[in-house]
Amino acid sequence: MSTVFHGILIARSVSSVNDAVGRMVQTSGLKVDSVTAELTAITLAEPRRGIRIEETAALATSLSHAFDALFVLWDDRVGTRVSALYQSGKLIREFGPEDELWVPLNDDGRAMTERPPLCASELDEDGEYETSVNAIALGLREIGAGTAWTALRAFIVR
Repeated sequence: MSTVFHGILIARSVSSVNDAVGRMVQTSGLKVDSVTAELTAITLAEPRRGIRIEETAALATSLSHAFDALFVLWDDRVGTRVSALYQSGKLIREFGPEDELWVPLNDDGRAMTERPPLCASELDEDGEYETSVNAIALGLREIGAGTAWTALRAFIVR
């Protein structure tokens, strides 16, 4: 089964985000969920009705007046993992495949995590690699939730 997720992540508790969403956003059909105690996801309540990425990015822009807002898109049908940081109503930085970090695999196909991670431009075309830090995890680092990747992944694929 494929997984498609797009939403906004805020490195704050659900209660503090709920207060801001109620005041700032006049969009109906939003769902606010706790990923961890200090990471909240805001998504469209019915995302299967059509992926409205532009609407979600506009919401991130609006929310970023109160919080650093991380727009996230994960579509494992096509291998897409991207995130974009919004602050004070502006897009600050985007993270995509070119930003991801990689580690080589050993002869048994296991990640050699003791090695320093490599960026895409440093990969040997004959080597085998595994992503060690993906574009979404890089965005999480930017909003101060760098250790939340495992919890977010479980939240997304639930």
